[in-house]
Amino acid sequence: DDSLSLVSETLDNVQETLVVTKDTIEEANNTLTTVETLAIDVSVAVDETRPLLDQAATITSQEIPDSLETIQGTIPTLVTVADSIDTTLGTLNKFQINESILGFNIQYDLGINYEPEVPFSEAVSEIGGSLDGLPESLRELDGTISTTNANLAIVSDDMVQVATDLGTLNEQLTEFLPVMDEYIRLSGEANDQIRQARSSINTNIDMLQLMVTIFMIWLGLFQFLPLYVGAELLSGQEMVRASDIETRVADRMAMAEVKQEDT
Repeated sequence: DDSLSLVSETLDNVQETLVVTKDTIEEANNTLTTVETLAIDVSVAVDETRPLLDQAATITSQEIPDSLETIQGTIPTLVTVADSIDTTLGTLNKFQINESILGFNIQYDLGINYEPEVPFSEAVSEIGGSLDGLPESLRELDGTISTTNANLAIVSDDMVQVATDLGTLNEQLTEFLPVMDEYIRLSGEANDQIRQARSSINTNIDMLQLMVTIFMIWLGLFQFLPLYVGAELLSGQEMVRASDIETRVADRMAMAEVKQEDT
């Protein structure tokens, strides 16, 4: 009974462990499903980003440098125009009338106040100078963006492979769940059978104990009969002995009386 009790407790622990393992597998299954979906989403996002990189590479390494070179080509002309503007505005800024005619003070100007710290032509020239080397630098980005695009393609393929592997692993875990359910069912049935066996054994032990008790009582009664007979026999022998002694005593008394009479 102690051994079966220990086995029953062990099966309870095994069943609880199987239940916890099943719950853990289900949680892992849900987590893998989430990660698989995330991997697929990342792969799709990367694939959708690659055309944008191609467009960015075209704009950055071709269109913008060409436009900047066109602007640089027009900078000398703009500098000439700006120089003319500076000259014109400077002249107009200096144009003013401040005279006294017939006692009347006449003051007049065009309202143009043009005295910049940096002349317009110089500013345009500095802008042109700031563009030096920029088109070449932008064109060099074409290789970097192309490499990034190729790396993103590799990342996308890897994420697809990861999603596929996670899906396969998830399917295997899903197939393992019915096995866990079967183990839980078998352990529960085995534990129920052990409990029934313990109950049956305890019942049989009680019955066996009763039978042994009855047998021992019967055996005691069986031994009591010979003891009773022996006691009766011993009592009969003592009565015989007492009768013999009385007979001998009577004989001796009779012989004594005869001798007295003879005397």
